[in-house]
Order: sequence, then structure tokens, then C-alpha cells
Amino acid sequence: MAYSKPQFIIQDPNETVLGATAGYYDSNLVWSLSTNFAILTFTLPANDDASGLMANNHFITFVYQNRAWRFQIVTVEVGDDGSFTVTANALALQLINGQLNAAGAPADPQNASYYVGQAIANTGWSVGRDELGNSTIKKISFSDSSAPIARLYSIADTFGVELDFRIELDNHYNLVGKYVDIVASLGNERHDIMLGWGENVTSIDRTIDTSSLVTALIATGANGINLTSLDYTSSNGRYKSPAGVQYMMDTVANQQLQNGAGYIIGTYEDDGATSQQQLVTDTIAQLETLSTPQVTFDTKLAYLPDDVMIGDTLYLISNDPNNIVRDTTRVVELDICLDNPAKTSAKFGDYKTLDTDTSVADIVQLKKDVAEAQTSADTANTNAKNAQTSADTANTNASAAKTSADTAAQTASNAQATANDAQTTAKAAQSAVNDATTAANNALALIPIISTSVPSSPHEGLVWFEGADSSHIKQVHIYTGGKWVTNAINPTALNVSSLSALSANLGNVTAGSLSAVNITGSDITNVTSSTDSDGNPITTTQTQNSDGYAIVTDRWYNGNEIIQRTDIAALGLFKMMWNYKSGYDATVPYNGAQANLVLDPVNNSMSFYLPNLGDNYINIQDAVYNIGSQYSCAWPDGMSVYNNNFSLVRKGHFCFMSAYIHTAGTVSAGSYIMSLPSWALPVNSIVVPATTVNSNVGGASSANLLLQTGGFLTINSGTVYKNGYMSVSISYMATDVTSF
Repeated sequence: MAYSKPQFIIQDPNETVLGATAGYYDSNLVWSLSTNFAILTFTLPANDDASGLMANNHFITFVYQNRAWRFQIVTVEVGDDGSFTVTANALALQLINGQLNAAGAPADPQNASYYVGQAIANTGWSVGRDELGNSTIKKISFSDSSAPIARLYSIADTFGVELDFRIELDNHYNLVGKYVDIVASLGNERHDIMLGWGENVTSIDRTIDTSSLVTALIATGANGINLTSLDYTSSNGRYKSPAGVQYMMDTVANQQLQNGAGYIIGTYEDDGATSQQQLVTDTIAQLETLSTPQVTFDTKLAYLPDDVMIGDTLYLISNDPNNIVRDTTRVVELDICLDNPAKTSAKFGDYKTLDTDTSVADIVQLKKDVAEAQTSADTANTNAKNAQTSADTANTNASAAKTSADTAAQTASNAQATANDAQTTAKAAQSAVNDATTAANNALALIPIISTSVPSSPHEGLVWFEGADSSHIKQVHIYTGGKWVTNAINPTALNVSSLSALSANLGNVTAGSLSAVNITGSDITNVTSSTDSDGNPITTTQTQNSDGYAIVTDRWYNGNEIIQRTDIAALGLFKMMWNYKSGYDATVPYNGAQANLVLDPVNNSMSFYLPNLGDNYINIQDAVYNIGSQYSCAWPDGMSVYNNNFSLVRKGHFCFMSAYIHTAGTVSAGSYIMSLPSWALPVNSIVVPATTVNSNVGGASSANLLLQTGGFLTINSGTVYKNGYMSVSISYMATDVTSF
């Protein structure tokens, strides 16, 4: 399916629609998870009808991926070629304006909606969805004055939530509401998207941010509660706060940073902690976030699905059997190109290696098991060699003692005993080597093989992923009972929205409903039969083959005559015909005693054939043509006519025009009001009666307009009120046309 880029609706600060365009290019919508703000830039060519509407504070409104967007223009730059480069900010950036005073904590703990509502009071924004509700309440104070947006971020950090700035529009692009949603996490878990290392992922640049990193926190709760009098160690030994120390330490994070005994100490105020135990729990939770460096991946992709949103969690997988990894990462920034999705790029963060235990062959864990087993085997082998060396040395000493004097006999006996003990140790070590080797072999045996050819020397239980090529799997086999057994895939486990890697000969397929992007075949035919409300049979045949594509519908009357045939042929050719069955020849179905209509959009032609009336062909203007209310006209000073109150229709040689016009421009005689398209030009100039009204004057007045042969509608005479409204309705004979 071809990508359809969004249409930009241009509005003035009062939300009046001024025009629309889809002619922009070099568009970039940069959307960041850290702020959930978006900035839009794009370029319009000089000859675009909407280029003159690009002005500071005008709105750019559109819908993308079922989400309403509105940006306010902040800069417009004119290039050497006359093009307009526009920069616009999302409405949420309005929240950087204004200043909130410092505020003390409320008497009782409150939920997140309470604090968010205070921060956005009098801004035009409202609290929207609250996924946290009353499950968490806190007492929060704000010691410094700040902008509303800074206060919102502080509240979100305290409650451990994320914020979504959402707008809603009506069908006329008027703003219905602006909402701040409180959500546990933005985005969704996208099981349908797999990013493959070396496939659609072409490069990754990693950035590590340690600017907010701490490994210890000085914590203070409500009423001055602290940790100084507490002697605390967590059950896993990681978090400690010794007696007399006022901070909680993350010993593991500090050791990983190789920071020695020196901790990176920060402060943490928890007004919601009314007990020392609650302060301990909250402080550890804060440390879990702050003690890990923030890692961001700037990833270049061969393609990125256009419905990906910030906050989405995606899966990364490698098909390299020597380096199999499965990880997750979160979209932290999107650079969306609205006019060319292939140029869209993303930044990823919160990178994690999956720790799953439900897979039959957990590849990642098996690789760890192999590595650990091999390490154990190597250690045991080293111990065995050391023990054998000790035994050899003891035997040498024993032999030497035997040749010594009788006074050394006791020493020799003791040395022999030592040698015997060492030999026992060596045997035990060798047994450990054998056990570790067996464990390693068992772990290796569980690792599946990915190959396009049959593996050599298979063993019982070996899994073979047979590949259609080096990166696509078409069949799964298990070596059982001395032979390869092909496993069927449980359909309940195959639940995906994209199966682009499937390569198989499916044979005959029976399906209730099939949705697909591409179906390839040499000959596709579908025949359906039904009846109309009078019981007359209807047959429809759809065919696609080397000759093209066609749909033919035949409607029969009592089995005696064809009363209608509709034929949509290849290249868009459309035919309709009527014919008696007695005169019908299937080899030449459009000849004989019949009437037919042929529309050929490729050659821009239309013909209507009536054999009983002679050969008659109609011109294109004789067809019924309804252009609808698709034309918007404007006064020279830029004041627009309301789109939903203007209609222009052509039917045959006649045009019908009606409008209810906002008379906000010049109203003197000869003033230009609007112009009509070429297909609606009158044969002669026409005086058009009009009724005008102004609510401040009262009553209606009459005026005459002049519709000229060039299509211009101007004021001719009479009274036309400025800042009033004009009602016009006329039908007239239009000039011949050959195309629309």
C-alpha cells in the first residue's frame, strides 16, 4: 500500500481554516520521550497555494497515526529559490510560559492528579487520563518557583510516572480540549516488531550519560525522618546504611564503577515517607534508577514501521548462530519524515537483555550455561593437574626416603601416606572434570543448529532450524529415535501482525479470511452467484492473469435475456451494456442489438452507443458531473470564504453555484470576490442577485454581482456590508469542456 502523507491544515490564531497543503518536503517531526515535546520543520515551494499563509503564530494541524497534532509557527525563512522553510512548536511548549510560586506540602497526602491540576491551573490545559489514581499518595512541597512544565516534570519524577500531552479536535479542526495524561509508561510492548542486527539495523552509536548518576543517597522524610539512627542491610546485601551514617549505599553499583570506598552521594527528599521503614523502601527504589548510567543508542535502520511511537518497546534479535542475542530496547526519540518514511530514524534507550524461561530452547541462557560449565571444567582440570604434580613429587620423595638410612624409614612412610592422599585427590578432581565436561556437552547439545543443509553427526534431541536462506527459517526438525522428525508449528503460538520472513509451498489453503499486501500467482479467478430482491440471478466473475484484471457482472431476467452487464477491464476501462439473450454472442459480447457505455480514463474518452437510435456519441460536458463543495475562494486581502458554505456543481451544460460568504474584504463596486475553475466558466457574463446582511445594521439589503466569462465574480451595484454575510445562488449555461 502506498504511503499517504498527512495533509497540513493552516489556521489563524482564531482557528479559522485558511487553506491546506500536502506539497511540503524535507519534513522532520522530532519527538522526544524525555519531554514528550515535538518540533516540526518543513519546506514549501514558492508556487504552493499555501505558501502565502505561512506566518508566525498560525497553526499547522493534521492527523498522523490516529493522533491529532497541532503546531504553532515560530519562524519562517525564505530561501533563494523563493521556498519557505517553516519551524513550528507543539502546543505543549506553551507550558514553558508563566511562573508558579513555591508551595508547601498539603495537610494530607494527595495523588498525582492533585499536584498536576495545581501546576496547570489557568493554562488552558486539564488533567486527562490518570492510570495511577489513588494507588499512590504523597505529601510534596516545592521550595522554588518554576515554570509549569518544570513543576510537572518534578511531580512525574516523584510519582515515577510519565506524562502525555494530548489534544482533541472536532471534524472542523477546532480544538476540543488539551489534556495532560498521567501514565505508568508511554508506548506499548511491540511483539510484532523485530529489529535484526545486521538486517534492518545498519548501525548503532551508544551514548552513556552519567550526569545524574549516584551510588548513595542522603534521604529525608516527613517531619525530619532520616536514616542516621538505623543499622540496615538488605536481604541480598546490596543496600546498606550503617548506624551513624545518614545515607543509603548501593554497594554493587559502587563496585561496578570501580569507585573503591568512595561513593557518589546525592540527596533525596521524600515527604510521603512518614516512617523510617517507608523511607528505606522509597530510597532503595530511587537508588535502583539513579545508580545505573543512562545508555542511549542512536540507531540507523534500513526501515522503521511508520506506526512506531515514542516509548514503544521493541525486540532486537540476531540470526548469527555464533552470536545469538535477544534484547529489548525502548524508543526514546523519533525523527519522523512525514513526506518520506524511509528517512525516519530513531534513538533507543533502556537497553535490556531478556531473561526468559518459557522457551523450549532459551538460547541466551544456554550460552551462559555453556560458558559457566566450561569454566568449571577448566578449573577442575587445573586442580587435577596440580594434584597429579603433588602426587608425583610425593612418590619421588618416598622412593628417595626408602634408600635412606633406617632412621628415615618413618619419614618415608609418612611421605607415602601423603602420596596416597594426593592420588585420591587427583582421582576426585578427574571425576569432577568428567562431570563438568558432561554438563558442558549436555548444554551444547541443546543449542539448535540454523542451517540450509542437514547437520552432520546429529545426536538425540538436536533441534535443526532449516533455513530458506541464511536469515529466514522455513521448517523446524528434531532428531528423535535416530531420524529427523519435522515439527508442526502450533497456530496458537504463531500470532504476529507481520510474517514477512515466511517462505513455503503451502499447497491448497483453506481460509476464512485472508488479509495480505501482495498475492502472486499465474491465474486468480473468483466466481460468485446470488440473486437480487426480485429473485433474478446475478453472476460476478473476477479474473487476474497475464491479460490483466477484470470484473464482469451479469444480471439475468427470467433466464431469457441479459438486462445488464457491467465490465471493469484492465487499465481502468469501464463498460455497461444491455442486450437480448437471443442476440447475444459471448465471443463478441459488445456487438449486436444492444446499448453500451464505454469509459476509457487512460485515453480520456467516453462513448455511448444506441443501435436503435443510430450511432450517437455524447461529449464529456453532457455527462452528469458533480464537483461538490471542493473549491474555496478568497478576497484579495486574504479573508476567506467558509468552505462548508460554498458549493459548485456541473451537470451537463449547466452549473449550479450557491454560497454563504463572509464579506470581510473590500466592498466597493468592481471588488473581486472569487474566481471559478475552468470547467465552470459561463457562456456569457451574468448579473447575479445577492442578499447581504450585517447584524450591527439590521435587516437585509440587495446587491448585484457580475459573473464574468473569465470566471471572476465581482461586486456590480447595490449595498454590500463589510464584516457581514452575503447569500448567492445561481444556475447558468457553462462553456463546452473536454476535461475536468
